[in-house]
Amino acid sequence: MLQLWWRPFDEESELPKTQQPLPLDQRLKCWMQHRERHSKESLDGIKMAAPPTSNGSARRRRVIVDVDVGTDDAWALLLLLKCERKYNFSVEAITCTHGNTDVHNATRNVDLYIMGGNRNGVGNVTKSAEFNFWADPEAAHVVLNTVQCPITVLPWETCITQHQSLPMSWRMDVVGNSKNRAVQMLNQVETKCYSHWDKWMPCDAFLAAVFICPEIIQHSEVFHVDIELTGRLTRGQMVLDHLKKAKDTTRIVDRIDCEKFKLLMLYSADHDVEAKL
Repeated sequence: MLQLWWRPFDEESELPKTQQPLPLDQRLKCWMQHRERHSKESLDGIKMAAPPTSNGSARRRRVIVDVDVGTDDAWALLLLLKCERKYNFSVEAITCTHGNTDVHNATRNVDLYIMGGNRNGVGNVTKSAEFNFWADPEAAHVVLNTVQCPITVLPWETCITQHQSLPMSWRMDVVGNSKNRAVQMLNQVETKCYSHWDKWMPCDAFLAAVFICPEIIQHSEVFHVDIELTGRLTRGQMVLDHLKKAKDTTRIVDRIDCEKFKLLMLYSADHDVEAKL
């Protein structure tokens, strides 16, 4: 599961100038203080591109990445770190925990991107639930019903659709044909773990691509989203309010541009494709 938390910042950051990186809780506190001083610059709905500065240039986005250390998380991190300068954002922190502040504080001033859940009830761990939300549906319920920031979810069904265009042979023979040491390590890991797969399934990298390059989204819809907590057969399933009885809060990404995604993955692996991006 991958989560990305971000907010835009001017180049003239108000973070205290120090030679040592600040702890995550202090960074979040600075960001919240900045937001309070600049309340007129509130985020507009579920908008992913950073708003312009006074001189018309785009603000650099600062992002915290929360991972569960799978190989798809590794690809997402590789993609994010490679694309920082080109796509005008900065990876401020990488966590493998729930973070160093509570949900209320962490989500007052950021956008939240989540890979997890399912749009149409297609399960991968039970008949009706996707693994990440099934593993802790109460936590998913709290996040989706409590945070006051725009939420973008890339669900399991989107991963199923996208990976049909990613042969494992392309992953190993094309993307994997790189001198990048991280890619070479991942070649060994994924050869051992996924040699029986016909298609490549880098779920978290799909989400990272959506954050990096919002125009990669070809179709999405906005719904109020909740999680089934008590169903004998449906616990952990993501439920969308198609009747529109509650306020829309979550953008569901249904389809991305696969050719653009392939170029981003090649770029992350140090292939010479930057001119095509």
